Amino acid sequence: MGKTLLIGAAQNSWREYIKTYRGDRDLLVLDPADAHFGNPARVALLRGDKVVDWRFVGSLDPTKNPLAVVGGTVALLRQAAADALILLFPFRETPVHRQLALTLAEIIDPAEILIPNGSPCAGEAWPIGPENVVLETEYPDLVLTAQRRARWIEVLEKCQDHEVPLDEVHFMNMRFGGGKRLPADYLERGGIQNVLWAETAAKTLLLVARKALDDEDVGRAMNIAHASKVISIDPLSFSGLICSFARQNGEEMGIGMIEECDFHRGVMRVRCTAVPPAPVRIIKVGMLRIDSSGRELHELKPWSL
Repeated sequence: MGKTLLIGAAQNSWREYIKTYRGDRDLLVLDPADAHFGNPARVALLRGDKVVDWRFVGSLDPTKNPLAVVGGTVALLRQAAADALILLFPFRETPVHRQLALTLAEIIDPAEILIPNGSPCAGEAWPIGPENVVLETEYPDLVLTAQRRARWIEVLEKCQDHEVPLDEVHFMNMRFGGGKRLPADYLERGGIQNVLWAETAAKTLLLVARKALDDEDVGRAMNIAHASKVISIDPLSFSGLICSFARQNGEEMGIGMIEECDFHRGVMRVRCTAVPPAPVRIIKVGMLRIDSSGRELHELKPWSL
C-alpha cells in the first residue's frame, strides 16, 4: 500500500474517517489550521498519537507561508512511512490555494487520492484520479476556534522564559533581521533620532522606531542609507506573535510566542516550549498573534514586519 492523500474541504471533516480507517499508519497533517491532532500553525508527522516531528508555518492559512508548507512537507515525507496517510488543508478555488494543493500532491506522489463527496476539486489536475468519500460535517467555526484556543493554552502552559540576544540568531519569515544591520549611531549622526534598529536589504531601509518618521526624516534616512524605500516598524509590533526556535539545520526545538523585543538591551523575550538555555540559532516568526490566554487576535500580512 502506498501513500493516501486526503483532500480537505471547509464543510467536511476527515476526523472520523481517520479514526476508523487509519490503523497503525503514519499521519502527516498538512493543514496548519487543524487542532484535532495537535497545536495549529504547523505541519506535523504523527506516529500513533505521538508527534514525532513538525515544521513551523506561523499562520492558519497555508497560502500566507507556502514555502514553509512545501519545505515542511518535503522534510517530513523523508521520515514518513511509505504507506502514510496525508491530510491536506481544505481545497479552495483560488489561484494560490489551487496551485499549492496540486504542487503538494505532485511532491507526495500518492497511490490514492480521496476527496469529500461532491467536492468541486474532483476535476482538477491531480496526479491520479480521486475517489469520493462521504464524510461528516465539520464543526461550526466557533467550535474550531475554541478548539484551537485550547491547544494554544496547552502550549503556553508548557512554555518557559527565554531571553535571546538579537545579534546571535537569524530570523525567518519576516523582513526584520534579513538585511545588513547599520551601526547604532549611523542615522543619529545624520540628525535622525529615536531609531532603535536599522538595516538595509538591497535598496530597502528597515527601521524600528517608537515614533513614526516624518517626511523630512524619511528623505534624510534614504539619502544616508542610499535606499529607495523605507519601512518603519513599531517595536510593539513583535509582541504576541507566535514563533518557533530552530537549530541551524532548521530542526524545530520548540514553539511559543514573543513577549517583547527589547532593543535597548538587544534581546528578544520569548515564551517557548524549548528547555532553557536553548541553543537556538533561528527564530521563525509567525503572522498569527495570540494573547496570554491563548485567544487568537489577528494575522499580519506576509512580510509586513
